Amino acid sequence: MQKASGIRAGDTVRVIRAANDHEMGWINSWERSMDECVGHEFKVHSVSGDIVLQMPDRDIYGFPFFALMLIHPEPALIYLNEEYVATVTRDNVTVGCQVFSHEKILELAEAVKEAKTN
Repeated sequence: MQKASGIRAGDTVRVIRAANDHEMGWINSWERSMDECVGHEFKVHSVSGDIVLQMPDRDIYGFPFFALMLIHPEPALIYLNEEYVATVTRDNVTVGCQVFSHEKILELAEAVKEAKTN
């Protein structure tokens, strides 16, 4: 369930509540010291059976997805020319009304590179 939450390593999340031990199938226990994290934002270190958060000057704790809220960064805007603006998010790139996955962008870049060498 943690991986299906959409939270990924490198994301920023806010701990929004405490969890009960083994709540909703969570494979871990809530430590009393984790209470200090509620209401604060942290970077995600990794996602496995838990969503592991890296905390400055503290231990690394594993949290259940339902105790976290993903903080969405503002999309980046790239002005291509006077007519087109590209909007870049963590999942895709939008130019005009076309939406491209990052994988598709890499594929297109490789095709352009290949075409230039031929």
